Amino acid sequence: MSEMIRKITCSPASSSTGKTNLDRVYRGMRELEYSPTEIRKFSESFSKVGLVAVHLSSYDRWEKLRMRISPDLALNRSELEEAELRASNATTTEEISLVDLTVGTCYPGRAVCGTLCVEPFSSVKIFTTSKASATVINSLLEDKFGRVVRVMINIGTPDTFTNSAQIARAASLYQRGSLIDVHSPVLKRCGWDKGLVMYVDNPEKVHLVTDRRLPAALTSKTADHKLNEAIALFNAMDWFKAAQVYTQCIGRCGQQREIWRSPGEIHSGQAVQAPAEDVLWLAYSGRCATWLQLKNYTKALADANKALELECKLKNHSVEDCISKIHFMKGTALFGLERFQEAAQVFQIALLFNPRDKSVQRALERSKLCHELESVLPSVANIQLSSEDFQSARQQCHNGDLDLSEYFLSGESVSPPISSCYVGPVEIQTREGAGRGLFLTESVVAGQLLIVSQALALVTNKPKSISSYKSVLTIIGQDLESSARREMTLDIQEDLVTQLACNMLSTTRVLPQVYSFSDGRSDQSKIIPNMNIFFPDPPFCDETADGSNDELSDLDNVNIRILREIVAENAICDSDREGNGRSWGVWSLPSFINHSCHPNSHKIRIGDYLLIFASRDMCVGTEITLPYFDVFQCAEGRLEECVTLGFVCRCRRCLFEQILPCCFSNLQRKVVELLEITILEDDDLSPSSLDKPPSLLRLARLAEALEQEMASNQFTEEARNWIRASIVDPYLACSRLSNDDLRELHPSSPGIRRADRMALLVDAFTAVNAGHELGRRFSAHLLHEVGHEFGWGSPEHVKQEVRVMKIFRAYYGITDPGILRQLIAKVRQDL
Repeated sequence: MSEMIRKITCSPASSSTGKTNLDRVYRGMRELEYSPTEIRKFSESFSKVGLVAVHLSSYDRWEKLRMRISPDLALNRSELEEAELRASNATTTEEISLVDLTVGTCYPGRAVCGTLCVEPFSSVKIFTTSKASATVINSLLEDKFGRVVRVMINIGTPDTFTNSAQIARAASLYQRGSLIDVHSPVLKRCGWDKGLVMYVDNPEKVHLVTDRRLPAALTSKTADHKLNEAIALFNAMDWFKAAQVYTQCIGRCGQQREIWRSPGEIHSGQAVQAPAEDVLWLAYSGRCATWLQLKNYTKALADANKALELECKLKNHSVEDCISKIHFMKGTALFGLERFQEAAQVFQIALLFNPRDKSVQRALERSKLCHELESVLPSVANIQLSSEDFQSARQQCHNGDLDLSEYFLSGESVSPPISSCYVGPVEIQTREGAGRGLFLTESVVAGQLLIVSQALALVTNKPKSISSYKSVLTIIGQDLESSARREMTLDIQEDLVTQLACNMLSTTRVLPQVYSFSDGRSDQSKIIPNMNIFFPDPPFCDETADGSNDELSDLDNVNIRILREIVAENAICDSDREGNGRSWGVWSLPSFINHSCHPNSHKIRIGDYLLIFASRDMCVGTEITLPYFDVFQCAEGRLEECVTLGFVCRCRRCLFEQILPCCFSNLQRKVVELLEITILEDDDLSPSSLDKPPSLLRLARLAEALEQEMASNQFTEEARNWIRASIVDPYLACSRLSNDDLRELHPSSPGIRRADRMALLVDAFTAVNAGHELGRRFSAHLLHEVGHEFGWGSPEHVKQEVRVMKIFRAYYGITDPGILRQLIAKVRQDL
């Protein structure tokens, strides 16, 4: 431990030299990666992630400073100010939460309980009011709710501890993982950042706890008080905190039992009342209901079994009704664990005690039905099923037969058809020098369904819509946003981690899938998992729940640190199909699909299912790829996106554009400049104005210059489409102009039409990313343009319709011409 303790000794020095040294100390303190505002925010919100980062930064900082500071130097500077403490009234020792502490107030007779979650370090703190200094131990205290506060423990003056061994012995009492109670706690605003710190002026106020149970001195609140608090939290739908308080209630019952010898006996000078059996029964049954809300079915089953072991004698409640309810919860837990046969047996018992309960009757019927479907569907617990769905579900599971035509034609307003997970002709392989990927085991055609995967975790968000004009010129940014807008916030990441952990605890089906994901380690990216764990009907391990552990530390069985890394590496960002929504999710097989700036597949999310379709015809052995970001941008922009995500794309398109002549880069710079001016000019126009921004015409003129450059270089048509997709804004500008505007721009080409420019735009979209939303939208608009100009049913219109239907078939996977025509008309109507 001695090497873990950061020591700063003190020695006499002149005031001028001392002030210079102290200035160096404070400059060193300000070299942190975090501003004072950020540190105050972390401390006031008791953020573990933020405070741990600040602590580690301070840990390293004090190691580097290692200078001598005289205790009589800092008369005009202070890192820790002594404040007058206002004592609150308290007569007994009981636990107090961090959020209940008021800054500058001392709480005699109260204690904050928690765990030291970091390695400590020592430093010298200087008090201006007393003109003295002290050696303090710096650490972080985490309470049972996950809140964290900085702790400074005064262990004496620097002269008292003159060598590192003495400081190490003092600090060894406060090792990482130590369970402590801080008595008479007080919060102060300390240091140059003025963040919240729990300052302990006497080490005797810190009591070490030998186990995780609260000390008997902290049990002044009886179990029934905690029970009422938990019930209130449950009714407020604060499930996590309700589970924690229910656990505290159960713990209080156990503590009172330990110190209770006989009813009413005097113990430690106080009369202690034995906990009633009904309080314990209500605590177990209430926590069982809470676990069900959190979908932690393993723990719900354990608590239901515990409650059934107790004799229930609740006032104003019949025994039959109570037993029926707890059996109903047990059956629900078994159903969630997909142990449908056992669930049906438990629901049968519940009906014996309450034959008229309709909810139990429906649950029994559903359990029997799911037991029959267990060999067909991967996860039937969350799907409403009926007997007529048998054949459809079986076909979806084994053949990928999924009819979504009614769902798409309704504008996604009706419930989607029953979806079972489906694994098509794919397998996981390693690429030489590039890790794992998903490859085809047989040839496929455009529009063929490859994968249907149910989310293991999903968070949905709804951002604000974008203005009408920007949805035309910057429609790409609306549909696939830049990296800055795709960044996953800490709240979203923690929500996904929580869902993953709960799913891993609720069923062993999820465990092998999650731990097959990449967590950023290079050695793990070479391991090829068994494909059987992803199929809808894998062999399962039996779920067991003995209920032997009542602590809230169940998640300790799941490595949360690794889950965070898995989420960071594998979470998929997806907008809804109109670009108005944003979701983050973790799906099993889709997580193995690598990026390409020339992708050959696309995804459609329906509820919590992610469907992967082939966007092109592909032969056996082809690697399936998806775009991780907006691929309709220049090569430099795409490279920057790739570097941000930690890789470099080496697809054919990227390799080609890396060797383009510099004239195309110059054109790209002109496009960017004009685009910014055009957007500003358009914002100045009124929404009802029919005028066009002056720079819009200049932007559209660049499309002709680009076509001339490509013709002079004699590029193939595929290469031209790649370049058009990279410098797409001039073609988007042309789509806003009339035929007369285009002829005015290009007097040497009197036959130029807007439809011609839109056709080039559609070619570019489909050549680069055939499954992208933009290709579908502009192709429908182009078909309407051709029909309006040449007549509906004309040869030109029929030729264009065949082309557009091919694009829609690749997107939706639908082959019926009548349905495709309806979808084309609907998309055109929605534009």
